Amino acid sequence: MAHGQEAVLEIATNLIVRGSPAVAGAGRGERTIPPVLILVGPGGSGKTTALGELDRKLADQPHVRLDAPAAGPDGPPSVLDLLTTVMFELVRHGPRRWRFPRFLVGRLVTEAELDDGNVAEATRQVRQVLGRVDSATLADQISAMMTLLPETTGVPDAAEAAKQVVPPLIEGITRTRWGRRVTLLAGHDWYGHRDRGRERDPITELVALNRLRRHGGEEGQAEVDRTITAAFLADVRHAARRGTTVDPVVLLDAADTESGLEFLRALEAVRYAPGGDYPHDHLTVIATSNGPLVDWLGIGADEAPGGDPAAVERVRTGRLEITGPWLPLALRDLTEPEMLALAEEIGIPHQHRHRVVRVLRGLTRGHPGGTALLMRAALKVGPDVAYPEDLLTASMAVPERPPHDRTRTRTKPAADLLVDMFLAHLPKALRDDLTTCAAARDRDEAGVIAGSRMIGTSFEEQEPLFSTTYWAPREPGGAPVMHPLLRLLLLRNLAARPADAADSWRAVFGLLADRAEHEEDRMHHRFAGGEVPAVVEWLTTLLRERDGRQWLALVRSLAHCPIPPPGARSACAGQPEDELTGAITAVLTAWQVSTDPVAIGRRADKHAVVCTEMPLVAHRARNDHSEFVSIAVQHRESVRRWLDLHQDEGLGNAE
Repeated sequence: MAHGQEAVLEIATNLIVRGSPAVAGAGRGERTIPPVLILVGPGGSGKTTALGELDRKLADQPHVRLDAPAAGPDGPPSVLDLLTTVMFELVRHGPRRWRFPRFLVGRLVTEAELDDGNVAEATRQVRQVLGRVDSATLADQISAMMTLLPETTGVPDAAEAAKQVVPPLIEGITRTRWGRRVTLLAGHDWYGHRDRGRERDPITELVALNRLRRHGGEEGQAEVDRTITAAFLADVRHAARRGTTVDPVVLLDAADTESGLEFLRALEAVRYAPGGDYPHDHLTVIATSNGPLVDWLGIGADEAPGGDPAAVERVRTGRLEITGPWLPLALRDLTEPEMLALAEEIGIPHQHRHRVVRVLRGLTRGHPGGTALLMRAALKVGPDVAYPEDLLTASMAVPERPPHDRTRTRTKPAADLLVDMFLAHLPKALRDDLTTCAAARDRDEAGVIAGSRMIGTSFEEQEPLFSTTYWAPREPGGAPVMHPLLRLLLLRNLAARPADAADSWRAVFGLLADRAEHEEDRMHHRFAGGEVPAVVEWLTTLLRERDGRQWLALVRSLAHCPIPPPGARSACAGQPEDELTGAITAVLTAWQVSTDPVAIGRRADKHAVVCTEMPLVAHRARNDHSEFVSIAVQHRESVRRWLDLHQDEGLGNAE
């Protein structure tokens, strides 16, 4: 079940059934061309789950669900390969309705070996190919095209499935003329008019496309792709008019590939060509992206809501008008009630659900995939006693796609599986560099690290380090940041590096401190790097210079710094601390541990330290005494909450 994605699924359903929500100029009941819905989010955010839910809801309605094929040993698949896959699936599930004569004629002729030097001879060859067809040869051509397709959902043996698909395709693409001669003339006429009122010779147009594909370079190939995409859409339109069900739907998962991008570009070019005025093509496309697709398509903030999760609700309720070809919507993390519903679905016993959700809330921030994985780890470790460190180190089965050896089960620590979830397909060298960049609070600071000698990849290879796959705003107008769960996981790996490494924890945070332009930023990185005495000395001075409210805000910000690994913190000076310095040190370091989502076992004690030491700090502050009292009360309440959690462990009566 797609927990937390009800609004997105409602928008997708409206696109499928009625067209675009809130389209400018659309009258009541008017069916408009829907924008391409792009579900955006990091790995594990629920994009594939949402597509699966749509797949289930569509049932026997005409639709295709597939992964956008990635590059293989022979290079990236073409746009036409992807369209052939869609054709393959539609025909396989509805051979009486779906035929695609225009698309197949265009693909077969443009890929044929024609005379390069003599246009007249090439024209004669095309007329011969179209006018007299050997059915066995045509079947072999189409079968070869099918068996080269990337693996599609539910089709483990493309060669066997092709045997079922080829006969109806041949029947739809050919027709019998006088003398019972089989021809390909059923689909070629479209190339003369292209649904735009043209009156051109279709044979000449097909010859021109063939030569453009062979000699036109990248621009020529793109023009051929756009033309045959238009032919494909014409076939879809023709078949959809004859049906009584919803328009066909393409659910394109992982569209951050060359073929996925080029397919969407071709779709836009056909639908929105200047002066094109194509009739509605009756195809709804819903794609998923980790983020880069939005940038690659050149979608500006003024064209679509982009990465703002709050925009989903505005689109759903019609308060945000969609007028362009794209509708990117960011998937949000789960709320606490949604995490509880997920815990029930996974099988966490009722008496332990609140405990597990409280343990995981700060750790995963509601990241759907990470929350689900660690809840399964909790079932394995024991939901009544497991702490975050237990969950992250739990040995879990590695999910594998079939076919695989069912007699062997590979396992990994849950933390490694979570990193794989976020960084799928990212090479090790870039993973190592992204781990180094995890010290940065936002993408701008990551650029500071990437410009140093701590990064192992070359300048030309560094684009993924700044990808929206890993850096995206967490709030409207905010700076692009890592998802908190991903940053936590990568910081754990950074902390595991040798202390004397050039890219060690202290070295990276030291670099950020040296490059910081403002004192507060510099102290943030010095504290994260372990320089506690220097930061406490600075805070002690500021306590007498700044308003209490400002000083507490600064301490709160520092308290959310990542905790350095053992051995990274600077040793204190030899002289004994004075009373105020000791109190500020205790408040700062205890507050920091109390915010650490992994250190849950020590939270009650650390909140108590803050509450105990705060009065002395408050008495030395310039003003705003009530603010210090309020902070102390908040920490006292937190002591009670975390003590309740520990008391409930193993008793079956969690909060």
